[in-house]
Amino acid sequence: MIFKFDNKIENMEGDTNMGKKNKGNSNPVIDINAIKDEIFNGMSEAGAGFENSNAKDNWEEPQKTNDQMSKEEFNSDYNELQKKNEDDERLKQRLRMQNVPSLSNKTRIEEEKGNLWSISNCQPIFRNGFIYKWITTLNCYQLNEMYSGKTPSIIYESSIQRGVRTTAKGEEKPLIYTSNVKTILSKMLDGSMDAGQVLLNYAKEYPEPLNFNEDNNTLSGQGALAICDAAHRLEAMKIWCKRFKKDPLSIKDPRQFYIPVVIFNLNHEEAENLFVEANSKGKAVSKTRLAFHDVFNENRKIVDIIESKSLLKGKIELVSGTISKSSNKIITYKTLLDNVAQFKASTPKEAEEIGLYLVKFWDTLINLFPKSMGNVDPEIKTEQNKQNFVLQNMFISGYFAVANELREVNNWENKLKKLAENDFLSRSNPIWSFCLREGDKIVNSSKVQKQIAEKMCDYVME
Repeated sequence: MIFKFDNKIENMEGDTNMGKKNKGNSNPVIDINAIKDEIFNGMSEAGAGFENSNAKDNWEEPQKTNDQMSKEEFNSDYNELQKKNEDDERLKQRLRMQNVPSLSNKTRIEEEKGNLWSISNCQPIFRNGFIYKWITTLNCYQLNEMYSGKTPSIIYESSIQRGVRTTAKGEEKPLIYTSNVKTILSKMLDGSMDAGQVLLNYAKEYPEPLNFNEDNNTLSGQGALAICDAAHRLEAMKIWCKRFKKDPLSIKDPRQFYIPVVIFNLNHEEAENLFVEANSKGKAVSKTRLAFHDVFNENRKIVDIIESKSLLKGKIELVSGTISKSSNKIITYKTLLDNVAQFKASTPKEAEEIGLYLVKFWDTLINLFPKSMGNVDPEIKTEQNKQNFVLQNMFISGYFAVANELREVNNWENKLKKLAENDFLSRSNPIWSFCLREGDKIVNSSKVQKQIAEKMCDYVME
């Protein structure tokens, strides 16, 4: 509604709803609430048609338009809207409550029997005629309830684990590596991790023995189960379940992720040995081989193209993390994989384009240094290594840095040829004195590696 005032109001008397005259002040006091009520009731006389403050005949009855509503209509619509919002919120709450997990009978607490925990469907594993361990499966939510509940039935016992760390406040905390926990959680959520198994132990030193009911394969105990392996996985489950409880609709359901659980009944010394066996007895796999099998690495497509289509085929070490003097290999798979990451391929198509470009790059590079990179005997390769840095691992990343610089350059092959000119990569070239110590040993550090790459790029681009 539009109010039109053509003349300054000096005096207004008689209509108390419109205003009252202040003493000592010619301006009226406007009763805003009264005007508001009149507007909603459609009865205000201060509407369109007021042309002259001295002529009351000029007041006109306001006409209600389609876009105006009465106070009652407004309140009705407002109340209806509020009710809809409340109904939506109640629906959302009900949906969340339906998704809030609850423990199944697999991990039920049997307080009447005095057990701290009780797990059904436990399969006994025999050794020499005696039960050696039990195997069952629990999902992440069930394990977390046992690990993070008010009375935990799975505990971190530092004396058979990695130990503890002391905080600035003097508190002792389990020695858990946050980066490992985050990596495990991420892989659990995206489905790229099997998560292995959880190893737990019920200490023989407990006054109450472990109880196994053979009739229904139910295992129970009055003492907590100590973690022998999988502490980081349990911490990842804790974060996962916390997020799920907060908003079940925003994250994968941890109840759908089942893990094998192995329960032992060992004394303290045996439990310590089990931790060592689980974490060190197995032969570590080389980083190169791990990289070779990492199917979720986005740069594998680039490496696979280089390995299959370039002159590097047959010259890549696929197993070991180092290259022996008796080998005719010139680069490890992991070194190749790590270095193509600097191209930052964002799509499969872009990865293919980068891979094909690097095929041409490495073919050109190998032809520039046939005595070092060609199909030569290990003895010749060893002799070349004493004369130049062509095959030194610290210089490999420099080649990829150069490739990245030349990628958008026309006739890049001519610039790349400069690396083979003027003994640029010779050990006698004083430009490389910064990266050597004791005459011939290269300083192995990321800083030196970066400097080498910078000098190589500057040289070919000048």
